[in-house]
Amino acid sequence: AHHPSEVIASLDAAARMAPSRVICIFQPHTYSRTAGLMDDFAAALSMADLPIICPIFAAREAPIPGVDARTLADKTRGGVYAPTLEAAAQYVREQAQAGDLIITMGAGDVWRVGDMLRQGD
Repeated sequence: AHHPSEVIASLDAAARMAPSRVICIFQPHTYSRTAGLMDDFAAALSMADLPIICPIFAAREAPIPGVDARTLADKTRGGVYAPTLEAAAQYVREQAQAGDLIITMGAGDVWRVGDMLRQGD
């Protein structure tokens, strides 16, 4: 999911499946999309019990001043900024409890966090 409506649908489904909390590791896709949908992303990601926001996957774009993952995390209820994918994985290791559903979302390489958690990297 890399659009707020997809994030909402995914987190809604996850909440119905999770025996406990939903931990969502999110990697925004492109600066322009994040800028244009910042508040919508923040509202959607606030549905997670623990939203962790990773740096923007720029793809083909140059950074836009004032548009960054930390700002998105600050606008998201309970949002935590992770400066790297490795930091996100470490934070999840420290916070996860039995019964939590952990999902990664976004375009780019955020899926690597799942691999890191599975492999213990």
